[in-house]
Amino acid sequence: MKSDLTNRKFGRLKVTGPTDKRIKDGSIVWECICDCGKQVFVSSYKLTSFRKISCGCLIKETQRKRVDELRENNMVEGTDLGSIRNKTIYSTNKSGIRGVHWHGSKKKWAANITFQKKTYYLGYFDDIKDAEIARKEAESRIYDDFLEWYDKHNSK
Repeated sequence: MKSDLTNRKFGRLKVTGPTDKRIKDGSIVWECICDCGKQVFVSSYKLTSFRKISCGCLIKETQRKRVDELRENNMVEGTDLGSIRNKTIYSTNKSGIRGVHWHGSKKKWAANITFQKKTYYLGYFDDIKDAEIARKEAESRIYDDFLEWYDKHNSK
């Protein structure tokens, strides 16, 4: 064995010992325990070059903190300003209209809007255009009024 990494620490990973596994270049695959308790198997190269320093929990925590910071900085009275200003239609949306979807069991178009962590159901409609009108009216009544109030009180 070139170099015994047993009991060495690389980021959050503590090496517990070598395995019988080898990668293509012949490097040893080491068994490691992450600080979070998860067991992972990592090559010598990834450990010693610090390309792998956790089981993946570090990336998840960092991403979660970033999302939380964005939400916290963009939240006003339980409302995500970015979300209500954003007019983008998600790729999973099949109606092409934000807040409008097909309700299969009722065989009708459903419209809803979410504001301050509450979802308001605007009704079921035979025609998609009627659902779109209901959604647009709700956006105008709820989002536009709120954004106008917010912008008026925060433009300094």
